[in-house]
Amino acid sequence: MDRNLVEFLEIYKNIAEIFSEEWFESELKKPKDEMHVLAKQFTFGNTSYNNSISNHRFDHLEEYLKNLKNEIQRKGKIKRKLRDSNEFPNFIGQIEISSFIKNLGFTVELDPLIPNSRNISDIKISKGQNSVYIEVRTLNERAGEIIYQKGRIIIRTINKHPTINIQNKIEDKTKQLSHLYPGIVAVYLDPSIALTRHIETAFFEIAEVNPIITGLLLYHHYQNNEGCHISVRLFMNPNADKPLPESIKKDLRNGGIQIYYLTDDHRWIMEEATKGDKKDT
Repeated sequence: MDRNLVEFLEIYKNIAEIFSEEWFESELKKPKDEMHVLAKQFTFGNTSYNNSISNHRFDHLEEYLKNLKNEIQRKGKIKRKLRDSNEFPNFIGQIEISSFIKNLGFTVELDPLIPNSRNISDIKISKGQNSVYIEVRTLNERAGEIIYQKGRIIIRTINKHPTINIQNKIEDKTKQLSHLYPGIVAVYLDPSIALTRHIETAFFEIAEVNPIITGLLLYHHYQNNEGCHISVRLFMNPNADKPLPESIKKDLRNGGIQIYYLTDDHRWIMEEATKGDKKDT
């Protein structure tokens, strides 16, 4: 048994409740391409760079699991999804976004059944009498051609997802929403995806013809030399069957989410908070 792993499980107690010592031992015996991403952290060289990346991942996961402990305990399949090496890379976006929104004062439910339907959504957020359902889609990097490489420094050409592919991914997620409730599709962006105009364009084209989707949320969590950053933007569908309640928008905006509306000349503009919306300082 690796002593570092023993110490790790003693420090990260909420991770240890789901990912046991026996689970890590089993994963570490697998070929690297089949190994769970958390177990892979213990196969990297012991350098300051690798340790920084691993600690960033573990610190946040510990935070999310602690914050959502009750919500996870209510749904046994959540732990199974977290432990599954194939499901985790896509499922962690659902966990992180749920934790983020819960911190804004919302009640959160994971994998909720939408009333009056057979659809199971990814997240339900509620406050007062209002509820919103959220479908989460992870968008991974498309590696471009390497044009420069030296040590850990790699520069590639930009290889964006084609707009039609983005449209298909968003449309697929709308199938789990309901015309009876506000529904948002959240795109959990790979940290390397900095440009999102093609995603916004895809949503604009969907919004013109699909009123079941209330909005598109772009969630970008990345790390650089200046630290850890989270950018969250919500693009509203002017043709939605169920617009987002004003009280929900106010709470999201006060929590740091930038909300955008489509103008008549097809430009996205950010809604400015009114004086009454702003938090007390």
